[in-house]
Amino acid sequence: MARKLRKCLNRRTLFLIGVGVLVCFLSLVLVQAMFFPKHDLYVLMYHHVVEDGEECNDMTVTISRLKKDLYWMKAHGYQTVLPRELAAGEPLPERAVMITFDDGYLSNYELLYPALQAEQMKAVISVITCMPDRDDKHYIDWEMCREMTESGLVEIGSHTYALHNLDTKGLVISDGVNGIQRAPNES
Repeated sequence: MARKLRKCLNRRTLFLIGVGVLVCFLSLVLVQAMFFPKHDLYVLMYHHVVEDGEECNDMTVTISRLKKDLYWMKAHGYQTVLPRELAAGEPLPERAVMITFDDGYLSNYELLYPALQAEQMKAVISVITCMPDRDDKHYIDWEMCREMTESGLVEIGSHTYALHNLDTKGLVISDGVNGIQRAPNES
């Protein structure tokens, strides 16, 4: 009889220990979820914005389409984040999105920036850094970069020093080679 009682207590003890371990594990998971939530970060990449009715290609978006995208994100609870916020260790919002624009086209200042201001959303613009020094009317200048950065809505990043189609002022060549600028002797 004593043997059966010990065996029963051992099973009950093992069961209670198992339940205790499970409760501790679930508590840790709950604490981690409450204080260290893991959220996805969606990254949307754009380049150039054009007025409605202007010609578009794979690298452009019309201003009305961009405004619809921003409105939809905001209406569905998405919050924009910047690289500097991630680097500072700020926690991601539940619905995080990083909006990026490559190259630093003038349209980023003339069309994108007012749209960001209207929705109070943020974006990072990665500038081909040789272009503001060239005083090229197709690209933003350093004063525009400062103004947008000071607003808190825009972070300026580097998209290399000199990368894309500089012989065509960075414009896409229809049915041609686009992307990395090649020297005259390169294919």
